[in-house]
Amino acid sequence: MLSKDLAIVLVNFNGFQDTYECVKSIREHSENTPYIVIVDNSEPNEMALHNLEDDNLHIIFNKKNQGFGKANNIGINWVQKNIDFKSLLLLNNDTIVNSSSLSTMLKCLNEEEVDIVSCKIVYHDEPSIIWYGGGEINYKKGWPKVVDFNQHETSEGATKSRFVTFVSGCVILFSKNALKHLKGFDEDLFMYVEDLELSVRAHQKGLKIWYTSEAVIRHKVQGSFVGDNHYKGMHPKNKNVAYHFYHKKKNQWITFRKHLHGKDYRTFRRYYWANFFKTLIRLIILSPKRFKVIGSAFMVIRSLSLRSE
Repeated sequence: MLSKDLAIVLVNFNGFQDTYECVKSIREHSENTPYIVIVDNSEPNEMALHNLEDDNLHIIFNKKNQGFGKANNIGINWVQKNIDFKSLLLLNNDTIVNSSSLSTMLKCLNEEEVDIVSCKIVYHDEPSIIWYGGGEINYKKGWPKVVDFNQHETSEGATKSRFVTFVSGCVILFSKNALKHLKGFDEDLFMYVEDLELSVRAHQKGLKIWYTSEAVIRHKVQGSFVGDNHYKGMHPKNKNVAYHFYHKKKNQWITFRKHLHGKDYRTFRRYYWANFFKTLIRLIILSPKRFKVIGSAFMVIRSLSLRSE
């Protein structure tokens, strides 16, 4: 069995150029060569990925799109069976690793005596703007509060290394102990919110999450979906807003229905439905994709009602 200090799992979905640039940045900015596993969800598979293969890179071609969480788990399971590793990094394929970032995160994992490490994530095309600067779970709203999101970093926000309760799925460095307890993402969640669900489980199991501001990753954001689409997430002009609405709202409900009970669950439920219809009305008024959004809303409600039967 090959021995490595660090193994890295990337999921590719019709994004060969992003994956190529990500792998290149890893190889250029790693002190000790990590082992990289690429899990390809593309339909059909992107056979050009074979061009990246060497003794330190393995590719798993899924027969169909398994979703983000399950594809990462496939990569994690392969690493656990085939590589003698000390730590494992889940990294979005549409990211660029800055110089010394990986070594800084590994140092934090060892010296801070923590279980999970993430770092400062900035927009690739606007590196002065924060995409993730650490985060905290708001259990009432069932959503994380990301510090300094979409703005310049502040001294008490993204500039400050600290313990956090929410880790972005874009960059997650696990110790072996953390993987032993968490076993990867919840496969009930096809896309989105899987990092929030994992953060909730990590908190429940007493695992410590450290955010370091001294490592920086540049994120292209929605690399698999962008094309000529310049709007992100739940923005009314995002061409994929209906897709976001469906998966985010459904998975948010699934996550907190599993993990909250009694008064905490009832409080979350009130916030959830108030926000659900507030967001829906806003998108109906403002989005050119309003009819697709309405369809997604009905699909969410139907899906949740079927789960409760």
